[in-house]
Amino acid sequence: MARVLADNIKIEVKTQFIEQQSQPENGRYVFAYNITITNNNPSNIKLIERSWLIQESNGKQQQVSGPGVVGKTPTLTANQSFSYQSGAIVSCDTATMQGFYLFTDASGHQFKVSIPPFVLATPRVIH
Repeated sequence: MARVLADNIKIEVKTQFIEQQSQPENGRYVFAYNITITNNNPSNIKLIERSWLIQESNGKQQQVSGPGVVGKTPTLTANQSFSYQSGAIVSCDTATMQGFYLFTDASGHQFKVSIPPFVLATPRVIH
């Protein structure tokens, strides 16, 4: 599990290899990731954008960005958490993801929270 705490926002990431949807013989590896965002600020914040860079161990890269997460732009009150699950499909058994969330606070100020790299790997790769 990866954790980050910045601007009083805690982000926790858990990853899972989805073997039944993967086809290694065809270069298809499916991963799920669960993210929990907790607002430890005294005022509301709204997640308005996300941006990811997926770097595969074979050198391929994918850039993913857009409004919100999983079709939502959640507003989190003080000490509230929001969890979601999403996924990534890559062409090899190991990759890393990193990126940022763009938030706005109650006064309209926008700020980014960086998410350091976390690993997507099949169970046989991590020892």
